[in-house]
Amino acid sequence: MESSGKPMADNDLWIAACALRHSIPLVSNNDRHFTGVPGLVLISEAQAIREIPSQTAKGEGTATSAAPPYSGSEGEKDPTR
Repeated sequence: MESSGKPMADNDLWIAACALRHSIPLVSNNDRHFTGVPGLVLISEAQAIREIPSQTAKGEGTATSAAPPYSGSEGEKDPTR
């Protein structure tokens, strides 16, 4: 990447390398760090998030997400509780 004039942080290189090695897409909202990596499939909603007005207004749009309900086998204890 440095030879193309775009240096990349070591941690980002490791993340991209792992995704490439295991042939899996990389899911990240930090698309600017990973665009241009040859062969990397990047899944990102970063552009959509930047365009949501409530996400950019100060003090508004703090997103929270609850864990989905546990759907393990019947009788199995919920490991999150």
